[in-house]
This record gives sequence, C-alpha cells and structure tokens, in this order.
Amino acid sequence: MSRVAQSALLAPFLIASVLLGAPHPAQAQMAESVLSPSGRLRIEVAPTFHLWERRFGEDGSEPLGFDLENQPLVPVADLQQLLRSALADPSLTLVLGSARAEVTRERSRVNLGLALGVFDWLTIGANVPLVSARTEVAFDFRALPGTNLGPNPFFFGDGSAAAFLGTLDSSRGALQQRVAQSCPNGAASGASCPGLVDLLARYTTFAGGLATAYGVSPVFVTAGSPAGGALQQRMNGFRTEIQAKAPGVATPGAAPLAAAPVTQTSVRQGLTDPAAGLFLVSPFENTATGWRVGDVELSAALRALHGEVRDSARAPARIRYQAGGQALVRLPTGTVDHPDVPLDLGTGDGQLDVELSAFADVRVGRVGLHAEAGYGVQRPTDVVRRVAPPEMMMAPFYTRVPTRWTPGSYRQFDLAPRWHLTDAFAIGALYRFYHKDRDSYELLQAVPSPFSAADLERETAETAQEIGAGLAFSTLGSWKEGRTSFPFEARVSVRKAVAGSGGMNPDGLRMEATARLFWRIWGAEPTPAGAR
Repeated sequence: MSRVAQSALLAPFLIASVLLGAPHPAQAQMAESVLSPSGRLRIEVAPTFHLWERRFGEDGSEPLGFDLENQPLVPVADLQQLLRSALADPSLTLVLGSARAEVTRERSRVNLGLALGVFDWLTIGANVPLVSARTEVAFDFRALPGTNLGPNPFFFGDGSAAAFLGTLDSSRGALQQRVAQSCPNGAASGASCPGLVDLLARYTTFAGGLATAYGVSPVFVTAGSPAGGALQQRMNGFRTEIQAKAPGVATPGAAPLAAAPVTQTSVRQGLTDPAAGLFLVSPFENTATGWRVGDVELSAALRALHGEVRDSARAPARIRYQAGGQALVRLPTGTVDHPDVPLDLGTGDGQLDVELSAFADVRVGRVGLHAEAGYGVQRPTDVVRRVAPPEMMMAPFYTRVPTRWTPGSYRQFDLAPRWHLTDAFAIGALYRFYHKDRDSYELLQAVPSPFSAADLERETAETAQEIGAGLAFSTLGSWKEGRTSFPFEARVSVRKAVAGSGGMNPDGLRMEATARLFWRIWGAEPTPAGAR
C-alpha cells in the first residue's frame, strides 16, 4: 500500500481529533477568523502534513520516479554522438541499462502565529513556519543483455586511458608533420599525397572525437560489446593504414575500454565521484532535514464590511456577514533546495513575496460560506542551479552556476461552504484553485551549449486544484455575543489534489490542523445582547 493511501486511511482519525483541539489556518476557512477581536492577541499553532508520490507534469499525473526510470541517469547523448563521428557509424546506439525507482516526498510544517486585533476592523500578525522535509527513494538498476556501457576507464581506471590518449595525440601530430613535409602543397604535391591528406583528415576526426568522448561522461563502451569491438577495429584499421602510408609514425595500442557493464554500485560511484564530472550528493539515498525556519510572514487584515440580522435583541444573529482584505509580506528566511542533492526539498523560496487578498464570509441560519481570493508577486533572488532540462535529474557539475531567479506571480482562490450542526460546530467542503506563472532565470555565469536559461524555465508554470472536507469548532461568535467566556477555535481538514499541470507540482494528500487561543491585552469582555 502506498504512503498516500495509508495516510488517506488515517484521515478519519485526524478529523475526529478536532474535539481534542487540532485544525487549519486562514486558507479555505470554515469560520469567521481572519480578524482578531480588538485588544485580543490570537495565538495560533497550525500543523500541516503534505505527502505525495506523484506529480502533475507536462503529460498529466506521473510518478516522481518517472525521470529516473525513463531518462539516462548519466549523460550519454553527447558520448553517443562523439563515438558515431569517431567511428563513422551513424547507427551506433549506446544502452546504459534498466532502472526502477519509487520516490515519496513529504513536508511537515508547523505555523506558529500571533495576530493582534488593533481594532475590530484591523488585525496585524506574524507567522513563523517551522518546516521539516523528507524524500524517500527506492532505486534499483540492472544491466540489460544489450547494455554496452560501463565505468569509464579514464575516470576510474589505472591511468592507461590517459596514456593512450597522450600517445594518440602524439601520433596525430606526427602524421600531421609527415604530411606537411611530404605534401607541402596538399593533395596536389604528388601521387601519394591525396591518400595521405585524406588519412590525416579521418585520423584527426577520430583522435579528436575519441579524446572528447573519454572525458564527456562517467561511462564508456565495454570491451565485450559490439560497440567496443567496432572501436578497436577502427583503431586497428588506422594503425595498418598509417604503417603503409606513413612508415615510422608510431600509433597507440588498443584503446582502454570498460571492463564490465555498469552496476548500481558503479552508477552511484559515477554520480558522486568529483572526477567523473557530476559530483552529486546522496543521489539515491533517503534525505531528511531537521526542523528549520521557513519563509516568515507579516500581515495586516482590514475589515471593510460587517453586518448582522437579528429577529430580536436577545436572539442570536440569524444572518452574519463580513468582507475585507489582507496584505501579506513573505520574507526570504527559508532555504531553497540544494543544487547538488537530487530531489532535495527546501524550507521555503528564500525570496520576498508581496500578496494581496480579499475575503468574504456569510452565514444564513445553519448554512455558511467562506471565500478568499489572492494575488501574489514574487521578487527575484540569487540562487545556484544546475542549468539543464528538467528531465535531466543528474546534470553535470559544469552546469552548476549562479542565477537570478524570479518566481512567477501567482493567484489563488479558496471556497468553503459549511453546515453548522450547532452554533459552534460545523462541517464543510473545501475547494482550492492555484495558478503560478512561468518563472524567469538570468544566468550570472555562462554555461556551455546547448544548455540555457530556457531549460530552467521549462515546466515552472503550475496549476493545481484541490478538494477536501473538514470540521470546525469555534466559540468566537458566541463569545462576541457574551454567551461564553472562553474564545477558542479549532479546525481540521483533509485535501486531495484532483487536477493540475506543471513540472514537479505535487499530486498528493494534505492534512491540516489549527488551534487558536485569544488572550486579552486590553478592553472589556463582551456583554450579552440583552444586557447592553
């Protein structure tokens, strides 16, 4: 059973715990609680647990391990192209092996909030999130019968590959000097010159392509594969031709090849060894962070409209409504994911956000509705990224450069209809729509072609829809009417992503809880309506 399914089974128990004091913050609320009463300090604790093993990608929902299974773990495209050119064989195909991967990610967050009601219509607040993130990876790699790649002897061998390449370059230089001496006017210098000039051109292409191929990837063709045999045959052919057309020019012996196909151990070594060019940290290991501070939020909420309809002075309000707005600044106190740790989860975006939102809450009899809409602008910040397409999870170390990242603006809409079973206890449904525009990147250091800032910007626009249900318990309304002496709020909710798009946009389950207490700083306690 998957982790998400297991968590779904726990949801009823989490909902039942509302009577013991749990629930959720001012997103998709089920009661009037954006504002704090005048002179009251609202103290809030709001834990959230988010678990997912799928994502909404370009082609819909797919497992988090999709790229690990369907993309080469190490770069082989450049190696294949170089060997095709060196061997003059456009049909050469490199096969790394077969991989299976299961990835589960989770983020726990506890919001510690304070909000002070300056007036009944104005509340200022601060929220400090503590965040803990974890990624679990179950990875299995196996060589296939057609696998023709193994650990690159240039990086993981005994030095013979470097000696071979040195001799190869010396051989090419000696042949070039022989051609310059024997054929000063090129192919027109004599009867043997056309063949020598053509040999030099082919040998130069072979030597240059092979030298680059050895250094471009932590893997190389194996000795027992057809591709390895073709390479040795090509080298033997050049040796024979040079001995015939340019006697005395020394040529290297057999090219060092990988001794055996890659294994999971050698793949891990290739990804983590700095000499191999990738230099990743914990690529297939479970990673977890301790509790760290996320992006701290400062807010001010303003009530613009408020009203009640009563049948009599002593009766509870039959209709209640309020509407207003909120301004929020999200500070760059969190940390972003580490560029050297694949699938790392940060505690925040580490940049400044400015968000404006509007809220409305209405209750008619036992039926209530809360709606909230917001728009946020995210400011740029400098971060280190590996500049590569999103499907290339194991990008080379040379793509790791400082960038200026400007996250896209976002908009969000929450709707929460509810049914009040009693004056204090309600059940309801939750709906959320979220959309973020495409991010933009400016490279602060150049990276080799074909990589560019556009690779980082791909799959950064996101859309998500979530639905859920929750319970709410609040004595705040009856306290305002003087019918109880203890204002308290508690909520619990469970939400599930049902649609979305983007790149790493989570397709998972979110369980949220909030408990709120109100401490009197100034002002008198409310009195019953009939006693006023």
